[in-house]
Amino acid sequence: MGGIASAPINEAVFFLSKASPEDLEQLKNSFPEIKDELNPGIMAGEADLSPAQARTILKAKAQVIVVVLNKTIELSDRALSQASRKMRFGRRTRMGGQVITVVGTSGVLAAIGITQNGLAIASAILALLGSLAAILGEYFEQIVDKKQGGLNEIFLRIATARHKAVIITKTIETYIREDIIDSGLETTIREGNALSEEITSNVYQIFEAFDVTHGR
Repeated sequence: MGGIASAPINEAVFFLSKASPEDLEQLKNSFPEIKDELNPGIMAGEADLSPAQARTILKAKAQVIVVVLNKTIELSDRALSQASRKMRFGRRTRMGGQVITVVGTSGVLAAIGITQNGLAIASAILALLGSLAAILGEYFEQIVDKKQGGLNEIFLRIATARHKAVIITKTIETYIREDIIDSGLETTIREGNALSEEITSNVYQIFEAFDVTHGR
């Protein structure tokens, strides 16, 4: 049974070391049996463990993943809120630019009695404002690294990963509550570990793009 105790938690530990180092220190005190693996950069190794030792280690790792995923959910909510505000602003700005462009057409301006000279000047100014609004709106939708997709795409990835984090957390809690410490739990720990890396990448793109302090 010793093999299942080698389920990695390295990505989860890295996330927590960045997002909430004080929680990581508390976990080291709570689970001394995996204290070494609660240091960033340490991978699980194969060990000759008794079934009882393997169960203890796997259960400890499961509880670590629960703590980490709850933190990723918290930060995901913050990132989604921030991204949502920026996307709404971007959409409103682009819509405003479209309205300005329509108002700037000669037909609309002529209808309100502007002189020919005034018409040319007003049209030019409104066209410029409309273009600037469109550029600004697009900027807020593409402010993150374009190689990773626009803001809308990253928003969707974070929302999807957050949903997975909730499911994995509840699954692990069920395993622990029912005292089912087996290969199924080990697989779920691996999934949670990988998911924490995915969330870290996307969430911090939002925070860094908008210069937001993730806070603890």
